[in-house]
Amino acid sequence: MFSRWYTIAVALFWMAAMGWLFQQKLLPPLLVGDPPNYRTILNEETVDNLPVSWDVFLNDRELGKATTRTERQKEAVSEIQSTVDLNELPLREIAPAVFSLVSKLLGEDANSIDSRISIHAESTLQVDPLGHANNFRSTIKLQPPSGESGKRSPLAGLNLTLSMRGQVVADQMEIKVKFGDFERQTEIYLPADALIGDVLSPPNYLPELRVGQTWTVPIYSPFRDPSDPMEILHATVERKELTRWHDALVHTLVVAYRNDPGRGMSGDQNVRAQAWVDERGQVIKQEVALPTVRLQFVRCLPPKPGDPAPATPAQLEGAAGTTADAVQPSLQDRTDDNTSAEFSTNAP
Repeated sequence: MFSRWYTIAVALFWMAAMGWLFQQKLLPPLLVGDPPNYRTILNEETVDNLPVSWDVFLNDRELGKATTRTERQKEAVSEIQSTVDLNELPLREIAPAVFSLVSKLLGEDANSIDSRISIHAESTLQVDPLGHANNFRSTIKLQPPSGESGKRSPLAGLNLTLSMRGQVVADQMEIKVKFGDFERQTEIYLPADALIGDVLSPPNYLPELRVGQTWTVPIYSPFRDPSDPMEILHATVERKELTRWHDALVHTLVVAYRNDPGRGMSGDQNVRAQAWVDERGQVIKQEVALPTVRLQFVRCLPPKPGDPAPATPAQLEGAAGTTADAVQPSLQDRTDDNTSAEFSTNAP
C-alpha cells in the first residue's frame, strides 16, 4: 500500500492544480463579467456598419493602409472582411521562414535577393448566426516594391501568393496552407467562444471591457512559418491608460496578448501584442511584436459627412484588372486627411 506521505503529496498536488484552474479560468469571469464575443462585437458593428480605415506603421515609419468592414450575408451569417496594402516590407527581418521559401521558389541565393517587398492581403472571417466562427480565408500576394527598386526586383513579373484556409469542425480548426509548391494541412484545438485573430487585421471593436477580463485568441499570421501559421494567445485587459490618438488624449483600456499560460511549458509571458480600446469599445490602436520590429495599426478618424464610402474588395475587383492595382488608390483617397496625424504609443 502507498504510504501516508505519498497520499498527502498527491492530495496537495491536486488541490494546487484545482486552485490554479479556479484562479486563472473560473474566477475572472465571476468578478469582472464575460469577455467580448462575436455577438457583442457584431452588435457594435451594426450600429453604423461603416468600414474602418487604418494607417499601418513599422517602427513608426508609415508602411501602408488597411481597411476592415462587416457584411451581413444570407441566413444571418456575418463576414468580417479585411484588405491590407503594405510597401517596402523587410521580409527577411519579419518573416525569415517565408523569405527562405521565396528564395527557393526563385532559385536564387537568399543573400542576393532584395528582401523588401509589397504585399496585398485580403481576408474574410465568417461567423454563424449563433456567434461562432465558422471559417476564414486569407490570401497574401507578394509583389515587388513600388518605384524604381521594384523594377529591378527578382519578384518583378511573378505572381507569388500565400493562401490560408481554416474550417471549424467541432472543437478543431482544420487549416490548409499553400505557397507555390508548398502545401500543408494541420489542425489545432479551438476553445469555445474563441475570437480568431489576424496579425494584419485588428478588430474594429472590443466592447464592454473591464480590467481583469481574459479570453483566448487563436491568431494566424502570414509572417509565421507556413507549416505552423496559427498560435494560441491569451488576452487580458490589464490597465487603464491615457493614450494619444491623432490630436486628442483618449481614455483607454489596454489589452495585452501573451502566450496562453495554460498551454505549453515554455513560460514565455512576454507581451506579443497590445490593443488600446476607448470608452465606446473602439479599438483605436494595435501593436504587434514581430521578431525584430513593431507593426502598428492606428485607426483613422471617421469619414466626414458627404465623403464617399470606401469601395468593397468585390467592387474594386470588378473595376480593375486586379484587386492589387485598384486597392491602393482607393485607400489613399479616403485617408488623405489622416496621413499627417501624429502617432504616439504608450506601450511599455
